[in-house]
Amino acid sequence: MDAAGCNEVYDKTIDVKADHIEFMAKCIHSNHKLKFELYLPLFEAIDPEGTETNEILTGRIEIKLAKTTAPSVWPQVYSGEKPPSMSTWWDMQEQFKEELN
Repeated sequence: MDAAGCNEVYDKTIDVKADHIEFMAKCIHSNHKLKFELYLPLFEAIDPEGTETNEILTGRIEIKLAKTTAPSVWPQVYSGEKPPSMSTWWDMQEQFKEELN
């Protein structure tokens, strides 16, 4: 999640399951209360116990998935329809290209 401008993020919940991730957070931005929700079905099963979540900056959370078939390359992280505003991090894909071939 990347919520630029939300200085106060609160009531965060992240629920990591083998086949999906659920995320919810609230914030106040320009005196407006906002609620972010994401239900992300995953392309393949993951190991929820090995998956890491980390709050990097205000309004930003990083989730590192522990794949059950590691190392492997998924064509996308999600199953089904692409969530809005999701993109591929090409630099990271290039960085690990040799390791995964």
